[in-house]
Amino acid sequence: ELGELFGVELKTEDEIIYRAKKLQEMGAVNVLVSMAERGAILLDKQCRVHRCGVCRGQVRNSVGAGDSMVAGFPAVRSTP
Repeated sequence: ELGELFGVELKTEDEIIYRAKKLQEMGAVNVLVSMAERGAILLDKQCRVHRCGVCRGQVRNSVGAGDSMVAGFPAVRSTP
């Protein structure tokens, strides 16, 4: 979806980070990108890059996994 916003296909982490920074230039604060089986990247408000891998195990169904991660992020960030 990040690639769709910019009309490009994102293949590498560097390309994802570059576009995440572009979103910040447009006003986003934290940019969290789900990369399915490749994990996730967070570009925080200080422009620090955080990479997260995936849990080991057998995937039964990944439908909604990225959406759930993104939906849960504001709840976790707002907890004191």
